[in-house]
Amino acid sequence: MFVGVGFLLTAAGGVLVWFGNELRTTPAPIAISALALDPEAERLLKRIYELQTHHDLYKLVISHDGTLLRPNAPADEPEINLIESLFGGKRGDEQSQRALEKLMLEIPVTYLRNIPQANWDTPYVVAVTPEGRAYLRSRQH
Repeated sequence: MFVGVGFLLTAAGGVLVWFGNELRTTPAPIAISALALDPEAERLLKRIYELQTHHDLYKLVISHDGTLLRPNAPADEPEINLIESLFGGKRGDEQSQRALEKLMLEIPVTYLRNIPQANWDTPYVVAVTPEGRAYLRSRQH
């Protein structure tokens, strides 16, 4: 009788361990529509993705004034500024800098990953996630 109870408990423990590992390693599906962005945040996400893919960058390093920092960019290539391209504002415009910061914070980390990097002048080190790319593909008209 004790052998039977021991076998039953061992089998139940094995099932629970397997099921627990399945739950831990299989991510829950995320409904893309549940994380809809407002048009301005979506436009920023799209612009970041365009820059990331066009320049073949793993991550974008963006300064306070919206300038995209690219250490290996050719000297004759023009500087890229997100504030100018999104808002038409000037890079020294504090209101535009706050608007950029607000939009960056509105985009969930599910779509835009923040990469920790300790530089004072570059508060935004970001990369569009696979979920962010899927969201942008789903929103193409």
